[in-house]
Amino acid sequence: CVYKDEMYIYGGAMNNPKIFLNDLWKYKFSTGKWEKCQVIGENPPRAYHCAVVIRTYMFLIGGVGSEQNNLPPIIAIDLETYR
Repeated sequence: CVYKDEMYIYGGAMNNPKIFLNDLWKYKFSTGKWEKCQVIGENPPRAYHCAVVIRTYMFLIGGVGSEQNNLPPIIAIDLETYR
């Protein structure tokens, strides 16, 4: 998702073994650099989800996580505070 002059990417998966991620990264178009964001609170790892920005919030919808993980259908992260 794009918010202001930055692109945000949340989670994803790595293979061998299948590991689901819950990190948030932003790419600053003005500098051409990536930066890892420190999200406050606990957000479950997920991949293959959709994301949309409304006002200051990035909403993550759907996706899959580890088999032990019951994902909430929607979570929101405030891109101003990372909560």
